[in-house]
Amino acid sequence: MGIIKRLERVFGSLIEGFFRQKMPRKIQPIEIGRALIISLEKNRQVSVARTYAPNSYVVYLNGEDLAHIQCVATTLTTELKGVLRDKAERDKLSFVGEIELEFREDAALSVGTSRVVASFQEEKTDSELMNSNVEVDTRIFHITNPSQPSPHLPCTARLVFQSDPPLNRAIQVVDGLTIGRGPSCHVRLEDNNVSRIHARLYHHKESWIIQDNHSTNGTFLNGQRVTRSVLHHGDKIQVGTTILVFEERD
Repeated sequence: MGIIKRLERVFGSLIEGFFRQKMPRKIQPIEIGRALIISLEKNRQVSVARTYAPNSYVVYLNGEDLAHIQCVATTLTTELKGVLRDKAERDKLSFVGEIELEFREDAALSVGTSRVVASFQEEKTDSELMNSNVEVDTRIFHITNPSQPSPHLPCTARLVFQSDPPLNRAIQVVDGLTIGRGPSCHVRLEDNNVSRIHARLYHHKESWIIQDNHSTNGTFLNGQRVTRSVLHHGDKIQVGTTILVFEERD
């Protein structure tokens, strides 16, 4: 029976191979996901304090496969980036910048196959960040006030930057306050571990809420990663390497 079973497996493989040549099977999203995970694992780099994962990925496909996924490319890209973030979180990996993922054609590839090229791409520092006069505590941050507090909200909450030595810098919390690396953020941080719009604070049912904005490296509250949480006086919010203390007066 062992020989017969073995022959059946070989025969089945031959038939499968024959029909794959005659009727090529288009690549499936799960196969692209596996290829990305393998590429991430092969290209991770270990530094003194952290292990880094590539943040830039180019997926090469046969022209037919590329056309096949084109109609769902946006959704697929979002899902695959989420897969990479989940893998990095499980393995305690860091990214040097936001995840970039694109699909390109490679005529040398056969239908149903893929090739992934992974690399590290640090994002350039904006020139206005380099030329601005700001206080620095191993990071550069800007505090702006593009909007005023709502007249219906009490002006009793603020965020205080925790540093050693203390900088004595604070910002009044407004409804919809944003923290991130982008130029439109109320609290702007020059930190490669911070996403462009990393997190938001808003007022809901008499409470202030911290909401992570699908950031690459997560938002932490009192040492715990959170997606959304109510804030209390004395809570410590960590975004990248910056810690902000939430203070609220009665």
